[in-house]
Amino acid sequence: MSSIRPAEVPGLLARRAIEQFLLWSMRTWVQAFDDRPWKAAEMREAFAAVEAGEAGDHLDHGMTLLAAGAVGVIEVNCPRCRNVTEDEHDLVLVLAALQRGDEAMAGGLLAAWLPPAALRLCLPTMRRAALALEEAGYPVPMRERAVRPPTVRAGDGLPQLDRSRLH
Repeated sequence: MSSIRPAEVPGLLARRAIEQFLLWSMRTWVQAFDDRPWKAAEMREAFAAVEAGEAGDHLDHGMTLLAAGAVGVIEVNCPRCRNVTEDEHDLVLVLAALQRGDEAMAGGLLAAWLPPAALRLCLPTMRRAALALEEAGYPVPMRERAVRPPTVRAGDGLPQLDRSRLH
């Protein structure tokens, strides 16, 4: 009998600088969205400082579309956390896949959170963010996709991803 084992999700310190920067950016964006509006300006300033301001604008728009259209919880840690969630891992992987022209992979990852209409809006925005990062000299490394075993939630009997944990 075989079993699917989740891929190991590397922690923050095991990642390249661009991955750490993107994770910090996404986490900071979530803080700004939740209750700290000044964090949005901090994120824009950081992208401008590394001469990738256009990428920051597109990432901001993509994160807004994710927040508005997400079905379920997208697990994002605080900016100081050294652990990386499977969702964060896959969000960075979306950008890496789009830099390589792999829209099928990126779309499949985003489809875990977005219904089809929201996916059609978010995918081109994330593509623009990925390409702007690449044009600024920041290739995002490809990693293995995080494999999440399906869980059955009480009541419906249908396999679903467990997205009930928050940091």
